[in-house]
Formats: sequence, structure tokens, C-alpha cells
Amino acid sequence: MKNLKATKSAVIFLFLVSALRLEAQFVQSGFSMPANQSVTLPYDPQSGNWNAQTTTQLGLRTLNFTVTGSNPDPTFSIGAPRASGSNPPPVMQVTDSNGDPVNSGAQIPAGTYTLTYPASHSWADPQAAGSFREMDFRLTQGTVGRTIDHRLRIDFRRGPTDGGGTGTGTGGPGTGGPGTGGPGTG
Repeated sequence: MKNLKATKSAVIFLFLVSALRLEAQFVQSGFSMPANQSVTLPYDPQSGNWNAQTTTQLGLRTLNFTVTGSNPDPTFSIGAPRASGSNPPPVMQVTDSNGDPVNSGAQIPAGTYTLTYPASHSWADPQAAGSFREMDFRLTQGTVGRTIDHRLRIDFRRGPTDGGGTGTGTGGPGTGGPGTGGPGTG
């Protein structure tokens, strides 16, 4: 009978030590995400408007973010993206450090991840001016960790019309009728 009590006590002790050891290894998930963005389409004084440009022409870079958390690895999910305008910024693709796509609902290890705009997206104006894109990111760790949410917003704006540039202008009236002037500045 004493051996049975000792065995039960030993099993309970090992169970408690194992539970404490697992708890000590758990690392709460978290994000280190970029700030919201504002994309400015440059004004072209030669044409007098905001010409459509691709992501590559605008020089938009990828955005890196870091995910932390382990035991278990966090599950990464992307909420339904919201947008406004007739040509909103596109949904960004999420990839891991090897360049492989990360799908919503995937369990991912801690590490660095990248958000990338499609390179060929046409950022056309006037349709794109005043538009935005919002994406919600979420990390969960089953029942052990708390849920972490982050919203990234990308606003699309027109560049200023009073920026630098040169153009050809016409002068005022001359003697005997209208004349032409010299070069103007824009």
C-alpha cells in the first residue's frame, strides 16, 4: 500500500514538473509591423496631370515584419481586405524569408516575413486619388496565447501640383497683337 501511494505521488510530481516545463517554454506571439503608408503619385508638369505608373516605376519597396512566438508556433491569418476608390492599392502578398508565399491560416515559425505589392500594378490617377487599402493581420496560438491583431493601412494621394519642373509658356500681348514669350517655369 505504501508503494502504491509513493508511485501515485511520483506520477503526480512528474506531471506537475512536465506542465511547468511546457509553460516555461511557451513564448507569446507578437508582431513587429511597419507603420501605415501613404503613397504619393508624382505630378507631371509637362502633361499637367498625374500619369499612371507601375509599382516598380514608383519605387515602392517591400515591407518587412517580424513574427515572434513558439510552443506552439502562431497561426497567421489575414482578414478580408477593405478598400475604397475605383483603383485602390492592391492586396499585398506575404512571403517568408525564402520567398515562399504564406497563406492565411498557416502555422508559421518566428522569423522575418515580407509584404510585397504586385510589381505590375498600375497606380492610375485620377481613379486612385483618395483611395486606400486596409489589411488586418492576426496571430493566434490555440488556447495558450492571447490573440494579437494588427491593421495596416495604405493611402494613395496625388503629389503636389506646385512642385519643381520646367515648361514652355506664352507671353503677354505684344505690340500690334499677341506675341510669344520666353520659357516659363512650372
